[in-house]
Amino acid sequence: MSRYNSDNPHSRRDFLFRTAAGLGGIALSTLLSAEARADEKRHTVGPLAPKKPHLAAKAQACIFLLMEGGPSHIDTFDPKPRLKQFHMKEFVKERNKFVSAMESGQRYYVVSPFNFIRAKNGMEVCEHFAHLAECVDEICFYRGGQAESVNHPTALYHLNTGNMFGVEPAVGAWVSYGLGTVNQNLPAFVVLPDVVFPQGGPPNWSNGFLRRRFRALRCVPPARQFWTSRHRQA
Repeated sequence: MSRYNSDNPHSRRDFLFRTAAGLGGIALSTLLSAEARADEKRHTVGPLAPKKPHLAAKAQACIFLLMEGGPSHIDTFDPKPRLKQFHMKEFVKERNKFVSAMESGQRYYVVSPFNFIRAKNGMEVCEHFAHLAECVDEICFYRGGQAESVNHPTALYHLNTGNMFGVEPAVGAWVSYGLGTVNQNLPAFVVLPDVVFPQGGPPNWSNGFLRRRFRALRCVPPARQFWTSRHRQA
């Protein structure tokens, strides 16, 4: 299309409203109305508006990877040398009437079959993570976590919410509540499963007693959508 000039009988505004069934005009109207609303509410702070932390933050983003069914900490970054003394010896755990099926039967101490590499900062890393050992100085390891359940759903609830029953807000909900988000058009808390969701389901990313706006948006993977549709057809 030729450039507009003084001889053109149609203005640019006419062009926007006439072209493509007026979609250009709709888009322009939406942008102008959004700008007008922003001017009206520039003094109003929304619940998801960015909040200034108590201390200056160095991290710009956080990605939490839940490795359900991943390798043990004893085989990766937390070696237990004393296990060599008790290898294949049975241990007896205090039992009670509420014990689950997973806690029944005979249990034995088992030493890790892998060797460990000591990095420059003193951290020990599994021999199979040789390249990771070269940059381990930039990684923070936390070894203070303790589990209270061997059952998968309750253990995941405890990890994600701090409560084995999953009734508390998840970590992502607290982050959204405490720090907010700079993007007002997308969810602040998103769950992206690899193939399927973790055991226990929604309580792992629940908003608990916080408002629903702090709950995660679940993104169902294509593989699960396909399986669900086939299952319904059957």
